[in-house]
Amino acid sequence: MDFGIWVDTSTDWSIGIIWANTQWSAWKLLPGWDTDRWRNIGWAEGVAVELTVYILEWKGIRDANVLIRSDNTGVIGAFGKGRGKNVEVNSSIRRAQVVLAARNISLCTEYVNTKINLADAISRAEFGREELELHPVFEMPDELKDFIAQYNGRRT
Repeated sequence: MDFGIWVDTSTDWSIGIIWANTQWSAWKLLPGWDTDRWRNIGWAEGVAVELTVYILEWKGIRDANVLIRSDNTGVIGAFGKGRGKNVEVNSSIRRAQVVLAARNISLCTEYVNTKINLADAISRAEFGREELELHPVFEMPDELKDFIAQYNGRRT
């Protein structure tokens, strides 16, 4: 199923997710997010996919193979295999798999060039129209609470 999902991360600001090719959500990377060698851009890109899984759950998606577009080949490969070389990415995959298995969802990840990644601007704090901001509600895993925070909708 193609829900128009695009994910991207910028170490300068945030994680951006596009839904239905127009709606958007963003999470700010908090100071200290990268103090562990495993929490790097690959980790943040993996968390973007994990957050997308929580949005799928929030939206009530079940029994589907869902397409997610990303410009990070490492994360695409890791989620495709169910594991990677990064300990923190593996933790992200495990948390996502709990939700995916419970809802009978599988992911199909597709590489897109950064230049056409619709989530690229969001990840750099170039937000879309306010009325298109998606406000997903879900419990943030404890393992992520110290490192990311959902954008609150206020322009900065």
